[in-house]
Amino acid sequence: MTTVSVFGGTGFLGRRLVQRLAAGGTTVRVAVRHPDRARSALRATGLDRVTVFGADVRDQAGFVLVSGIGGDPESGSPYIRARGRGERAVEHAFPGATIVRPSAMFGPGDALFGTLAHLARLLPVLPLIGDGHARLQPVYVEDVAEGVARILADPGTAGRTYELAGPTVYTLRELFSIALRIMGKRRLIVPVPFAVAQVQARLFEMLPNPPLTTGQVDLLKADNVASGTLPGLHELNIQPKPIEDIVPTYLGRSRVGA
Repeated sequence: MTTVSVFGGTGFLGRRLVQRLAAGGTTVRVAVRHPDRARSALRATGLDRVTVFGADVRDQAGFVLVSGIGGDPESGSPYIRARGRGERAVEHAFPGATIVRPSAMFGPGDALFGTLAHLARLLPVLPLIGDGHARLQPVYVEDVAEGVARILADPGTAGRTYELAGPTVYTLRELFSIALRIMGKRRLIVPVPFAVAQVQARLFEMLPNPPLTTGQVDLLKADNVASGTLPGLHELNIQPKPIEDIVPTYLGRSRVGA
């Protein structure tokens, strides 16, 4: 594939996919609502094969939808319902489209460990949404970007659905403990009922960069792990990297006991 159009090419996953495709010789066209802002954000890549333009999603070539594990068109959560209905709409409009469902993604600038680290630096107590027993299977964002790039390069993936997840399943409480250990901090972890977390999230969403959203709270009400019935990173010949290899490189370490 010589030309790929990427919608959301300046986001957490999108900008990494754009860089990977362009570095591999693909001409990348990034479709955005604010071209000037996107050009500024992508200029730092130093890749001359990237252009920014306005486009119509109905202009089909090779279509890959990045959704997420847990999408359900019948969910009571607007966020989870939108994911599921988005998949359904794409399958109806583009029968040959490939759907990619990543689990919670981690990497520099993520909303998972980055948020935990920010709270741990500010607060003596960390709020744990729910009982902390929700299971997650975090996946490295660069592995997801590589997976999407390989899907785009392989016509045999058309019409399939992939679940891209990391190598290990953790509870939310375990992820809190891992983040604190990496940072060298000790914090009291206090469970917060979902109802309280929803109210807090609605208030946070009034901020420009909310540390918590109602969608994130909804996702923590159920396990966010691969089903095991769909192809994933292994079928794309990608060995998923564990959080223990990646997260310490960007969380850093503060004084023990701080």
